[in-house]
Amino acid sequence: MDINLWISVLLAIPLAIIANIYTPRVQYWLESRGQKRSKKRIQQLEVELEELKDFYENPEKFHQYLLGVVIRATYIGSIVGIFAGITYVLSRFAREFIHINFVNFIFSISGQLVSMIGAMMIINVCSSAIRIITNMKNYPSVSVQLLSQISQDNEE
Repeated sequence: MDINLWISVLLAIPLAIIANIYTPRVQYWLESRGQKRSKKRIQQLEVELEELKDFYENPEKFHQYLLGVVIRATYIGSIVGIFAGITYVLSRFAREFIHINFVNFIFSISGQLVSMIGAMMIINVCSSAIRIITNMKNYPSVSVQLLSQISQDNEE
């Protein structure tokens, strides 16, 4: 008989025993993980529903929320504009007085990166507001949908 066959047999038996011992533990871990994820999702849906209900019943709170989003987006845009302007001035300075192309390149690239990161930050701030505005326009159907999702997740 071949030695590879004996090695396979000697390794297969302990591995099968170990797999049988740990299978219930792994199954329990996977089930508890799914239950935790489901509870977290239910909590998120309940918070979203409560927030929408509060905004729907109190339009002035909704307007204050939107005003806060506008102020945050404007603030981020202003800070980004200042940094992008500074890097532009530094790149012009490097081009005119230092005459080192690498320094000019670094300042130009950093200005573009600052602008891109700032744009992503503004999109991040505004995306949740856009989602809430959309949900507020369709509040009756959205609230029914959220309630059905919550009850469906509770059943599982």
